[in-house]
Amino acid sequence: MSIVTTPAVLESFAENRIKTLIEAQVSQVPDVNILTGHTIEDEGIDQEAPVVVITVIRDEEDIPGTGWWSCSVDVELDPRDLDDENTDSTMLEIETALGDGAGDIETQITNGRLLCMTGSVFYDGELEYNPTANERIRTFRFSASLGLTAS
Repeated sequence: MSIVTTPAVLESFAENRIKTLIEAQVSQVPDVNILTGHTIEDEGIDQEAPVVVITVIRDEEDIPGTGWWSCSVDVELDPRDLDDENTDSTMLEIETALGDGAGDIETQITNGRLLCMTGSVFYDGELEYNPTANERIRTFRFSASLGLTAS
């Protein structure tokens, strides 16, 4: 595997793959409103509909010299006008798309040049959400060791 010298390359590949997984599962968010953190453009999004933003951050080299990188993945849902029940349902769809601890998410993320190390996905124990502060944005987090092949 080659070593990725530009973080944005690995991050962009991973964000786009996770975006594809979420688009296939989520029913309440239009595909045009599922965005990636490194390529957000407001043009064309439905301003009234919920929005999902996927951000992958390359934290540190997981195994030095091998091309594997420890990455943090945040998937944020801004439910906008969705009621609480539909917001919960959408978060459940996101969790299902990303393996929710029961599936083989490493295999699902691995696609083409993008690789996910077996056994490297760890889920954050809690969804970040504070309804008492009038905050409706919900965040689903996990970490994974990702790599990118040369071809």
